[in-house]
Amino acid sequence: MTSQELDAFEEPAEIEEKPGPDGLRVILDRALCIGAAECVAAAPMVFRLDAQRRATLLDPARADPRAIWRAARSCPADAIMLENQDGEPLYP
Repeated sequence: MTSQELDAFEEPAEIEEKPGPDGLRVILDRALCIGAAECVAAAPMVFRLDAQRRATLLDPARADPRAIWRAARSCPADAIMLENQDGEPLYP
């Protein structure tokens, strides 16, 4: 079996990353998302649910950083990760 054929069996990466305010980087692992929508309630300018009821990132750069932190802390699946501008993990 060729490497291309093997790649067809792998799930595509479902990581979304976008810059947030104050050097914050928002990372969303859609594969972990369970559709609880806690992130949408905490930061509706940053997160929304798609047709499959999985979170997707909108525009975190213009959002209140406190709302982004609330969204990350409220996610029951820990699908939202926060890093600083140097790539160091801040949450979880």
